Amino acid sequence: MARSLTERAEALATQRLAGDLTTLASGPTDASRREAGARLQKELLGPINVLTERWATDARAIDALIAALGDSDDVVRVHAATCLGRAASAYRAEARIGAALEPFLDHPSRGARMWAIEGVLATGEESSLDLVLPLSSHADASTREVLMSALIRFSIAHPPSAPRRAQLCAAFVGAVGDAKRDVRIAGASGLRRVGDASALGPLKATLKKADNPIEREALRDAIKALAP
Repeated sequence: MARSLTERAEALATQRLAGDLTTLASGPTDASRREAGARLQKELLGPINVLTERWATDARAIDALIAALGDSDDVVRVHAATCLGRAASAYRAEARIGAALEPFLDHPSRGARMWAIEGVLATGEESSLDLVLPLSSHADASTREVLMSALIRFSIAHPPSAPRRAQLCAAFVGAVGDAKRDVRIAGASGLRRVGDASALGPLKATLKKADNPIEREALRDAIKALAP
């Protein structure tokens, strides 16, 4: 039976991506590896689809991306880290993916840093919290916001043990006092899920100063969820 247009398009996309992946990992020039990495990144940063999910569990794809993390060219390394973190975020990642992305948690590239956070936490290992929580005080506000959102997803997908819950609560309390509104909103959302009564004071203090309706609603929801 003839394949559907969708199946044929998927097969062509898979073939094209496989070629770019090979070039990213072992292309003869920096330029060729950069170009392949840029194409892969553009594809994988779109909506999660069957190709993204397939890559998350394809050992050959993971091997190639991890190999590219050690490239001599930093642009290639950033493309590889971004692609690996994105693929990992679509599925529970292998522990080796988290280990490979760990060095990128403090990379100068904001994109690499953000996807490293996603990839490390995608392993589902509670120990991954020790790697990412120091970023809660990172100088870049967008990094702090991405971290808080990723921690919320982690706490939902992997209900934390009591000690880890306390760690998350402390991180979210810190976020509630952040200078950036979106970080404060994420902190309040996190506390609504894993906070305890000790967070009520910081939540109420922030609520007194908040003038944005979305932020006020998030703070009120957290207070209501934690109130005895």
